[in-house]
Amino acid sequence: MFSNTAYETLYQILGLELHAKFIEVITGEGFFKGLILLIFGLGFFMTTVKFISRYVPGSLVERRHLPLSKFVKVIACLFLGFAILRVGTNASVVDYQGKNWADNPELRRFDGPR
Repeated sequence: MFSNTAYETLYQILGLELHAKFIEVITGEGFFKGLILLIFGLGFFMTTVKFISRYVPGSLVERRHLPLSKFVKVIACLFLGFAILRVGTNASVVDYQGKNWADNPELRRFDGPR
């Protein structure tokens, strides 16, 4: 059996509250949107550097030909990321008639050990 002092208990409670806030922020929609925008910015920057590398004198960057369609792909990936990574949306498994499998009495038998 554990025996905590008042200070240990206070710091433990504060740590648990801080941990709960971190989890709330990390799993929030704003965090995911920020992460997607950060990845988009990095991808767009790298695509731009590769695109203008053939016009930059010297040997700072590798000279390669990069078509403009790469920019379209990067922007399409941004919109795809926003469409797929939605926080708080519900997903359900449905059959071909559109009925939810959670309502199927045959599957309710397999809820686990009783």
